[in-house]
Amino acid sequence: DLHSFPTRRSSDLQLVEKKAFDYLTALKNGLPPEPELTTFAAWADNWIINYKENLIGDNTMAMYNTCLNMLLPFFGKLPISQIKPIDIQKFFKDKTDLSDSYIKHLAITLNSIFKAAMANGEIVFNPMAGYRPPKGKEPKKKRAYTLEQTHTILDFAKQHPEGLGPYIILNTGLRRGELMGLRREDFDLRDGFLRVRRSIIDVNGTVKINNGGKSRAATRAIPLSPQAIDTLAAWPLPPNGWIFKSKYGGILAPRQYARYHFGPFKVDLASAYPELPVLNLHELRHTFLTLLVNTGTDARTVQKVAGHENINTTMAYYVHETEEDIKARMIFPTATSVS
Repeated sequence: DLHSFPTRRSSDLQLVEKKAFDYLTALKNGLPPEPELTTFAAWADNWIINYKENLIGDNTMAMYNTCLNMLLPFFGKLPISQIKPIDIQKFFKDKTDLSDSYIKHLAITLNSIFKAAMANGEIVFNPMAGYRPPKGKEPKKKRAYTLEQTHTILDFAKQHPEGLGPYIILNTGLRRGELMGLRREDFDLRDGFLRVRRSIIDVNGTVKINNGGKSRAATRAIPLSPQAIDTLAAWPLPPNGWIFKSKYGGILAPRQYARYHFGPFKVDLASAYPELPVLNLHELRHTFLTLLVNTGTDARTVQKVAGHENINTTMAYYVHETEEDIKARMIFPTATSVS
């Protein structure tokens, strides 16, 4: 019998009636009514509207929303003032199958929500204080072409109708969104720079121009090699406007470029050079930055060229010291130097 199951409307009405009864009973007995406890979901909504909306980039906002989609089913209905460290532990204990970076983002999101709640008197203790989330899955090791392989691909790119994008990335280390953000005026071939001023991002299916790029460090001038300057000067670039365009002449989404433009390039490259590994666009960026390090470019310069805001990112991904590297830099104390 369908009528034996309460509807959402009748359940809500019963809840309202119960709260009204409790309120009147408290007044009748001369007691102050118990205050309504703020749920985690209600405070998270308050937090994202007042602390994040219009104050952070679209990519960062998308990251927070992705994390909330994971957090709300577990914490959403709990009063935020009653969440304890054991609840945090219960949430994270079965998340080790997630990537390490995703787990870190979940922890950052939780901590930020609780810190804001504490600052506004919603809680007296941050249950994330001192908590270390578990390690997640290590990311797959990034691949990179050798110098010889890179020269082969650069020569191939110069002859291919979709070769401009791979050629630029292998000479500058651009992110794919930055590649899509290039305009003709960004090619300063007279002074030998490619100027990065914006990126194109795809947030939940909406393609947007992100002026300034991923971070403050993303706006930069990347020096071009003499060979790259000569090649790009001879390339039939559009005289103005966007270098990479949609079929309607507007901005092109990075995913669309990867699928419909870089995709055919990879297929033809694999056909022409079956012995070469097939790398994605980010691995082309990784190739350029790895080659910079391998040829002796210092970490600070690689950081600037890569557009990393923190040099620790550069050091973690690109500066891999061998025993011989350390040995070559050591200056051993001698009897003269210590006397």
